[in-house]
Amino acid sequence: MAEWGMVQQIKGDFAEVAIERSEACKHCNACIPSWTDQKMLLTARNQCGAQVGDAVTINLAQSGFLSAVLLMYVIPALVFVLLLVITQFSGLTEWLSILIALAGVAISYLLLHHFEPRLNKPKYTPVIDHILSFEELEALQQKQ
Repeated sequence: MAEWGMVQQIKGDFAEVAIERSEACKHCNACIPSWTDQKMLLTARNQCGAQVGDAVTINLAQSGFLSAVLLMYVIPALVFVLLLVITQFSGLTEWLSILIALAGVAISYLLLHHFEPRLNKPKYTPVIDHILSFEELEALQQKQ
C-alpha cells in the first residue's frame, strides 16, 4: 500500500507527512484527519532522511496491513460471535446475550490497546522509503 505526501515536520527518526486521503486508507485511523478530511497527517519512520517540504512516498508492508486488519476487525468479530453463541446456549435472553457480546468486544479492544506497545511496531509503522523528484511529483499529481 503506497501513498505519497509532503513532509510537514521532523521528529527524531520519524516525520509527520500530509497526504491526500485515498479510498484505500479512508477508515484506517492510523493518521490524524485534518478539518477538510481530504488531507491527513501521518507519522512515518523517516528511513531515507527526508526534510521538511520534501515530497515522499510512504509504504506499509502488506503483511503488516493484513495483520493489523486481523487484530482490529477479525478478533473482535470472533469474540462477539463466540460470546453470542455461548450466552444463547446458556439460556440467557437475547438482549442480555447481545449486551454480554458487546461488552466482550469492548474488553477485546481494551486488551488490544493495552498490549499494542508490546506488538511488533515496525511491522505496523508506515515508512518513508523514497524522496520524490520534481518530475515524479508532477507525474503523480497529473494522475489525480
